[in-house]
Amino acid sequence: MHELINQISRVAVVDEAMLQGMQQEVLGLDDAWTRVYNDYHSGGWWTLSLLNNTSNPHDALIEDCIPQETSLLAQMPVTKAFLQSLGLNYMWVRLAKLEPNSFMWEHCDYQELQNVQRYRLHVPIITNPDSTLIINVARVHLDAGYIWKLNPIHRHAAGNFGSEARIHILMDCYSNEVLENLLKSEELDGACVQNLPVTSGSTLGHAVQICESLARMGYHNVAEHHLLKMYHLYQLEQGHGYDLVSQMYEHLKDEERKELWESNKAIFLGRERPEIAA
Repeated sequence: MHELINQISRVAVVDEAMLQGMQQEVLGLDDAWTRVYNDYHSGGWWTLSLLNNTSNPHDALIEDCIPQETSLLAQMPVTKAFLQSLGLNYMWVRLAKLEPNSFMWEHCDYQELQNVQRYRLHVPIITNPDSTLIINVARVHLDAGYIWKLNPIHRHAAGNFGSEARIHILMDCYSNEVLENLLKSEELDGACVQNLPVTSGSTLGHAVQICESLARMGYHNVAEHHLLKMYHLYQLEQGHGYDLVSQMYEHLKDEERKELWESNKAIFLGRERPEIAA
């Protein structure tokens, strides 16, 4: 649990009236959501920016910047007041929606950004118990009513096995005194954590065989997604889901797709950066 809390933890309580106000604003949105980072997910992951470098809410590829208020945030007074009240040094703030039966693949973040101390804070606005983050080999449900810290330089993924969309506010923040003080009181309720089961090589091998049959019939996306979703179901070594996809294409003698997924593994996971002293 100690290792896990370094990567994911609750750091503050969200006022109930404030949360309800933000929920009403999110449910009342009429902006078309933007889909980005398409290679990193199965589909069904959508975003809108609240603070970014252009003030256009549909610009959602994050980068280091001094953020501006977007036209969308100007229409969300409760959410704006909430963000202003925290005293954080924001890099980027987004709404992120994950549709039912949708999955982000195993990845590490911030690899392309400046190597400075920062964290991602999650504020669950609309969620369900079957919407979780996979942190290494544990499934963690981020329940509403709290601000959650995620250190996304480590491997992680998001999945929604539930029947309704999950919507979080994602706040990418540079370290400052306020954030460091929040981290001093971080905690992780064991009731929110479920260790993933161990699986056997034969189970994974059988899954590869089934997916080979799907790929031969032309259902490449279905086959790939089935194998990549193994990270959400079982304890896997880092990148092993990508190795299963590459193995499938090696068996099918599809060198082009095999090399693509070997490249994707390197891009999505890269090399985890060392921790930076605050």
